[in-house]
Amino acid sequence: MAGSRSSATARPTSRWLHARSRPRRSKPAKARASSHSSWSSPTTVCPSSCTPDNDWADCLTVEQLTEIWAPDSTVDNWNQVDADFPDQRLTLFGPGADSGTFDYFTDEINGEEGATRTDYNPSEDDNVIVAGVSGDKGAMGYFGLSYLLENEGKIRGVAIDGGGGCVVPSTETVQSGEYTPLSRPLFVYTKAEAAERPEVKAFVQYYFDHQEAITEEGLFVPLTEEQVAVAEEELAAITSR
Repeated sequence: MAGSRSSATARPTSRWLHARSRPRRSKPAKARASSHSSWSSPTTVCPSSCTPDNDWADCLTVEQLTEIWAPDSTVDNWNQVDADFPDQRLTLFGPGADSGTFDYFTDEINGEEGATRTDYNPSEDDNVIVAGVSGDKGAMGYFGLSYLLENEGKIRGVAIDGGGGCVVPSTETVQSGEYTPLSRPLFVYTKAEAAERPEVKAFVQYYFDHQEAITEEGLFVPLTEEQVAVAEEELAAITSR
């Protein structure tokens, strides 16, 4: 994600290994499977948040988020989101268009990457977004889960109802897959022919052997033990060729 302590997936310079936030869509799945190998990697998440002074928006549906963030939205008061909410001006903060968080959020909430209303307060620095949300009772924004956890007391996460009931953003609900659709798995891809090279095998093995440290440094949500086990099985299948 954008910012000085960004948790967005960096675009690596390696010609052998690529990390992406979602499976490639440019090729049919069959063709993709024959030319690349992939593993699930740590997860990043973009929760909606507001100030603790906001005591009405405990949970929002995906439909309400779409109503707020759609390109043609004119919603500028909380009582337009829900008639039971107070007459309070709604101010929006979020990442700029260069952010992977922006791409994911707009795709999941508005159905298309980059599709969003433009009259919000964008920043490539998540700390600026946190400051904006925490300083305005009627504000709401989205950014990395790590920034939410680091600023407890200044901001709070908004539960999201993706169709199965309200779920609060947390490490546990992201790992379990309950916090949907605003949590995204990251994937590691290697070209099939590159995976035969010992240095590439060693690099990928190192990645998973040290995933906890990488997760902490990159501000991701770590894999569970079960997810690590699956990744190691998939890796073993490649390295045993």
